[in-house]
Parts: sequence; C-alpha cells; structure tokens
Amino acid sequence: MWLELIKITAFPPPVFFFILGHLWADMVTALDFIKYDNCRNPRMEQGMGKSDALALNAARLEMGGRDGEKNVLQAIMHSGLGSLCYAIKSRVKSEERLIEKVTRKRKEKEKYDVDSVTDVIGIRLITLFRKEIPDIVREVLALIAHGKELSPNPFQKSCFEEIIIYTNAPHHDPFLAQLKEVLSQAGAAFELKESLEGYSSVHIVSRICSVAKLRTDYGEKKHPLPIEIQIRTVFEDAWGEIDHRFGYVQRAGKNSGTPIHNSALVQPHLKVLKHFTDACAHYADTILVSATTPLISKGEQGKIISVESDDDILKRFSELNVAANFITVYVEGRKLREEASKISLNQGAQHPQTVSAYIQAAEHFLQVRQAGERELSDGQGKAQYIYYARMNEALCLMSTEAPEYVQQAVELYTELADLYPSFPLAKFRLAQAVAKLGQTDPAIELYQSAEEAVEGIASVSHKTGHWPDELPLADYTHVSGALPKLLGYQLWKKAEYIGSLPDHDIEERTSLLYRAVMVTSKGLTARPDDIKIHNNFAYYATQYLELLGSLGGQPDSALHAQLSSSLSVLEHHTLSATNPDIFFLDTIAKAYQHLGRSDDAKSVAERIVQLVQEGGNQGEPEITLKILKNALTIK
Repeated sequence: MWLELIKITAFPPPVFFFILGHLWADMVTALDFIKYDNCRNPRMEQGMGKSDALALNAARLEMGGRDGEKNVLQAIMHSGLGSLCYAIKSRVKSEERLIEKVTRKRKEKEKYDVDSVTDVIGIRLITLFRKEIPDIVREVLALIAHGKELSPNPFQKSCFEEIIIYTNAPHHDPFLAQLKEVLSQAGAAFELKESLEGYSSVHIVSRICSVAKLRTDYGEKKHPLPIEIQIRTVFEDAWGEIDHRFGYVQRAGKNSGTPIHNSALVQPHLKVLKHFTDACAHYADTILVSATTPLISKGEQGKIISVESDDDILKRFSELNVAANFITVYVEGRKLREEASKISLNQGAQHPQTVSAYIQAAEHFLQVRQAGERELSDGQGKAQYIYYARMNEALCLMSTEAPEYVQQAVELYTELADLYPSFPLAKFRLAQAVAKLGQTDPAIELYQSAEEAVEGIASVSHKTGHWPDELPLADYTHVSGALPKLLGYQLWKKAEYIGSLPDHDIEERTSLLYRAVMVTSKGLTARPDDIKIHNNFAYYATQYLELLGSLGGQPDSALHAQLSSSLSVLEHHTLSATNPDIFFLDTIAKAYQHLGRSDDAKSVAERIVQLVQEGGNQGEPEITLKILKNALTIK
C-alpha cells in the first residue's frame, strides 16, 4: 500500500517519507491535545482525576510558555537590552518539570498548583562584571514598565510581582548600594535575602500578556504567564550551574536523575569554589575600574590619620555608663582598622588586600553602631558611642581611596554633620572625603566652616581648661595641625586651575595663593616639625611672591623671612638624604631661583634629573614629568 501511495504522488520516495514523518508527528501532537481537550466534555470531566488535570494544565502552560519565550527574547533584543549582556539564556519549564515541582511543593503546601509556579518562563541575563548589573536591572525595569518605545511589548505594564536580591555582599558594597538605589528610583519594592550558600543574583518575577487556559474545578480560567528574569555575572552563573547540579538538588530534595555520591564532601567543596568565583568576580571589577576610572590622584590621597584619643574616648564611654561589652567590641574595631593601616603601609593604599581589610573594619563598626542603636539606653552615652562608631565606619571607607567607597563615606559624614552640627571633626572629615573626590570648592567651604567651629570652641576651652565632648583635646590637637595643611592645598589647587584657564583672572589667582600661604603658615605654628607643611608653605610662598613681583607689587619682607626659614628646614632634611623626595627638591630649586641663587638651583635641578633617570623616590608619572621639565629648564 505504501508503494501505491508513492506511485500516486509526484514526489520521489525519500521526499515522500520525509513529508509523511512530519505529518505523523503533527498528528500525534494533535491527538495529545484532543485527549486533553476532550475533558471539556462534562461526561469526560467526571472521570478526570487530579493527576490528569495537572498534566493537562502543565501541558498548556508549557505550550503557552514556548510562544511567550520567543516574544520576550525578541523584546530584549529590540529594546537594546541584549547588547548590554555578555550572554542570554532562556528556558520554559517542561510539562514533566512542572508536574514534578507541583508534586514536590504539595508536600509543604497542600493547595500548591501549577498556577502557583512563578518561573514557567525563565530568562537569565549574564554579565561579565558585577558593576554592569545595576544598569541591566534598570533597563529590565524600564522594559516591564513600558518605558521603552517597543510595540508590541510582551510584558504586562509595571507588573513587578516579586523582586529579590540574593547576596552575600557586605553592607558597604557599592554594588549593593547602587542596586538598591536603582530599584528605589523605579519605585519597585524588593527584598534582600542573604544566602547561606553565598548565592548572588537578582530575580525579577513578572507576567507577560500571553495567557494559558487552565482547567479548574469550576471550568477554565485565563492565566497570565509568569516569567522570572535572573541577572547575574558569568562567574556566578558558572558556580550556580555546578551548585544546582550537585548541591541545590540535594538541599531542595529534588531528583537529579543521577545519584550524587559523597555529599558530605561535595557541599564543602562547593563553598570553597564559591569563594574562588566571588574573588574572580571582585577582581574582574577591579580590572574594570582600573581600566575605566581615573584613580584618586596622589595629591588627593595623602594619609588618613586617625585621632589618637582611644584612651580618652574609652574613658568617656565609661563615664557615660556605656556597658563594658560595648566598649570591648568598639576596641576590636579599632584593632581591625589599625591592622588595615599596617597593610596599607606595606601594600599600598589601593591594593585589593588593603581595601578588603578596611571594608572588614567598616563592616565591624557598622555592626557596632547597629547594636548600640538597638540595645543602648537613650542618653548622652548612646549618642557618643554611635557618633564614634559611625565616624570610624566612615573613616575606614574613606581610607580605601576607592572612589565608590569614598562616596559612601561622604554620605555618612554628611549625615553625621547634620546630626551632630556642633562636632567639628565630622565636618572636617567630610571636607577630606569631598576633596578626595576632586570637589575643590565644596571642600574649601567645609574646611573653612570646620576651622571656624574649631577656633570658636578652642577659644573658650583654652580659658577654662575644659574640652567638651564636641571637641576633645585630642581632636583639637589633630585638627589644628592637619586642617591648615589640607585647606591650604585646596586653595592652591584652585589657584592652579584658574591659572590654567585662558584669559584667567590673575588677581583672583594671586588672592587664592596668598590665602594658601597664610592658612598653611598656621599649620607651621601648630606643627613646626612637620616637613611636609614646610614644603607646602615654601612652594606656595615662592609662587605667590613671583606672581606678586610680576604684577609690580611690593616685596613682603616678613614673608621672605618665613620662606627662608622653611627653606632652611627643607635643606637640612633633603639635601643630605641618599634618596631624597623629588617634590622637596623641586620646591628647593624653585625657591633658589626666586631668591637669585642660580648656581644652587642648577645643582638641585641636576640632582632631580639624575634621580628620575635612576628611578628614585618619585610620585605619579604626570607630576614627575612636570618636575623633570622644570629641572631641565633650570639646567
């Protein structure tokens, strides 16, 4: 008979059997759905069990999910979201998987059914870097909210059924803060879940416009198809796939299809692997930041020196009846910060190990502060304790020298300056953090405000001999020496910027240089042995006097005398050193030039050239090149 059919048709035998095969497959599929749809007959429904209804609904969900998956993927590509991702994965839960999930879940929730499943369609957006995740989340939210010019849009408008951030990141992680900000700006409610296994991903559950007709006890209902979008890094995705195959299936009680041996060994290995993949993700972000973000310049870095007032602070805590256990954990935090400072001296301020140590200390102080807020009784003791815990938390963040953490420090110090307006140290630290981000004008304003507050309190305390909680003597000693140096630098920096502009206001530049000189001279009074303050003063004074001379101004004999004094300190410290700092040598050469000591200036310039050629004590390449050019001009 098959041969007769072949003869009747115009197709050769191979083509005929190819067509027949496809017809047979379509017929089988149709018969399957006829089998399920026959259940619409009331007489058939009477004999239809729960398992048959579950199978019918699961099949309909799968079929609807297939079409919905295509529409969503097209929307992702056409909206431009796809171009932001390293890779995109998708899947639709099969009839078998849906049945298995419902059966398993019913052991916990009796009424769980296929319409309870929220990930019929699953889309996974994969990035190379964690830092890319907030931008992708923002785009996904915009797509679901119909903020994209896309027609048709497969999503139900602004349908955010559930958003969960699974994380093992510390609270101070800038990535986490940015992610929260993106969700908050979109007005999307979200839940933060800390995973014991370390799982890190963003899950967004929504609905698409396509529906599946589901059988119920009362007839049929239209069920909008649910979709779960996961956003994670390629490192997290790799670990997640391995964990899902050998770890999650055991923890969730799933049937993996193949036996998993040695589970007692597998689970610890998965945790170790998670540490490795997290390290890779963080290091990838480090590479991205290094390649795309200018680091904080050497001039803005400096060394963040803590106020050496541990004993005074701890004594004050005791006087204010802060419990001994709270004082103990505070001391532990200071030890962590001191350890981070030692690592910074050995490895460098922006080394990953340094940053990690400071973040660990910041996390400790965050926990100290939260415990104090929860458990300490209201009063002056609680206020003081929380103030110093937050100050240390912010100081650790600022000490990382990483712009994203410094920005968090700015936010913390801003809150502290508002909550404790009479505490000058908070405003002083805020000025430091703002300066590190290159915001010169706000830094100048904040330093000046802090200076006024310090001088106001000090004028009274010097007379009474009593230093208040707002400004303990240790705080005053630290700020009175550091503030003039830092404020002077910001004033000089602004003068340099104005001088770089075409047709700049030379009088404004002169005024700024003069202020830099006068402010820095206060630092010399407070710290007469600080070689860096002598260097800054001599550098600014030389520039100012040269500019004043070019404008025909009268020589300032008192300033000349002070310049000669600082120059003498610099000469004693620098010229006899085996490997002197070229910044100090540059200042000496310029001062010699201004004072008419040409031969001495040439001698120092030759030494600068030699040091640069030998790779001696240098700073940033750009600044070193500038110093070298000046030295060659003098030679």
